[in-house]
Amino acid sequence: MSRRTVIGIVMTNVEGPSGLEEMFRGYPRVLTVPEVADLLRMTKTNVYRWLKDGTIPAYKLGSSWFIPQDQLREALEAGSNANPNNTKSLADLPLGDDPDEEVGADDR
Repeated sequence: MSRRTVIGIVMTNVEGPSGLEEMFRGYPRVLTVPEVADLLRMTKTNVYRWLKDGTIPAYKLGSSWFIPQDQLREALEAGSNANPNNTKSLADLPLGDDPDEEVGADDR
């Protein structure tokens, strides 16, 4: 499974706040741009783009951005496409033998 596929699974199959709490474990309460890039597996350039257009809630002081973890978590929760009626967990997802094969590619 490619890194992109794994991130897609994490972001689209998080079951409630506990999944996001696990995702944020080990990060400080106020995040920097490099930390958000690492957390979301994005480039810093794309994080700056999302900061500029307001996709990521943050505060700018001088040239530095400060991203409160709780506000970022709330934004991720609000943008979740997880079905609250879904009873399947990540462990229920079928994984093929090909590590680069996208899960759900046949559903397109």
